[in-house]
Amino acid sequence: GSTSGDSGGSGSEDSTGDSGAGAAAGGDSAGGTDDGADGTAGGSAGGSTASGDGPPTGSPTDITSYAELSASSTLKGSSQASYYVTNLTDGDSTTCWAEGVSGYGAGQRIRFTFPREVWVANVRIIPGYDKYDYDRGVDRWHANGRVRVARLHFSDGREADFTLYDSNNGLQDMKLAAPKKTTFVEMEIVSVYPADTGTNHDAQDTSVSEMRVEGWAE
Repeated sequence: GSTSGDSGGSGSEDSTGDSGAGAAAGGDSAGGTDDGADGTAGGSAGGSTASGDGPPTGSPTDITSYAELSASSTLKGSSQASYYVTNLTDGDSTTCWAEGVSGYGAGQRIRFTFPREVWVANVRIIPGYDKYDYDRGVDRWHANGRVRVARLHFSDGREADFTLYDSNNGLQDMKLAAPKKTTFVEMEIVSVYPADTGTNHDAQDTSVSEMRVEGWAE
């Protein structure tokens, strides 16, 4: 599609294993629990230590910078804005990545690929375009699609679904029940909140402003 213009709390994961549907979480976080760690030994970082064959101990830290970002599609930018996947980690919620296929982008994916195995505990997301266009008087959050159900994929083939609030009140959390050892985390758009305001709200684009991966890396 083409973008419209220039385009707190905690919860439970929707599923364990391959798929499922479940409860939403909201506020500035919408998170959940994964189907568990894979039981293999992992590294440590941020003052944490590995305990036997289980996951590290201690608090997870932001490991986003270790990863290479990629996306299955990206909307072509304009002279006013770009929608590169790197916008997801620029610390500016008024920029975004936008999918570049027809419709609202169901099945499109964002991938964080790590150079080696890491332990992942939480993935954070602003699941829409968190920008108000004062020049045009348009709230880009509502003028573009927002991710409603996100599916996280891991390198062992497991996946977990999370239902996100339709809220631009900061980053929402997709917390795993137990840390997952993996070489990548991939977020797939399963369903969306459709655009509902703005002059071009029928453009059918889905955008994401920011993402973070939290865990442990050696």
